[in-house]
Amino acid sequence: MQNLTTIAEIIWQNRVSFNIEPKEIWDSTILTEKWFKSTKELNTVYTSGAPGWYWISLETSFEELQKLNSDTCKKAGCKIDKVAASNLALFTEKLLCKKDDKGMLIIYNGHQNKVLSRLRQHFVLNNDGTGALGFNAYKTLAIKHWTISYFSAKHIQNLPTEYQQVIKSLINSSVGRVAVETAWRASNGWPILCKA
Repeated sequence: MQNLTTIAEIIWQNRVSFNIEPKEIWDSTILTEKWFKSTKELNTVYTSGAPGWYWISLETSFEELQKLNSDTCKKAGCKIDKVAASNLALFTEKLLCKKDDKGMLIIYNGHQNKVLSRLRQHFVLNNDGTGALGFNAYKTLAIKHWTISYFSAKHIQNLPTEYQQVIKSLINSSVGRVAVETAWRASNGWPILCKA
């Protein structure tokens, strides 16, 4: 039976994931085509300009996120300490995403009509015109292990045939992407840095 929960799970099971290893400083080319192409393991992962969903996981805890200093973040960036504290108080640990078996915590998920471009904005926010997480303002996060996962329109061909058309319709619509994003959160918990 096709329903949003099932569709969200199929997308989740067919996502592409890759790790960003700890670095002392952010690479200014992170998540650009050049960055993907320069990494042998990720050379085939890059999909330019495709709509989709994404998830950001970090080796961290709720407590550690609340201790970050948001004084250096851009005006359009996320004040991670405050959002984490607010969401922990609102949802409690019971309704937030849990750590996986590798100690990674899904801290954010979203959707966009150009999914990899949006992911990059979260890591390299260098203006105050676009709201994004702005991880580059938090230098202590650069030494952490990260996992990025995404599913784009280019991955639909890998799905069971009976789901391809409905997912194609959903992924190409902002309302459809929000519906799947919401269904995923209802099944898996609220990522601690999500605001809406």
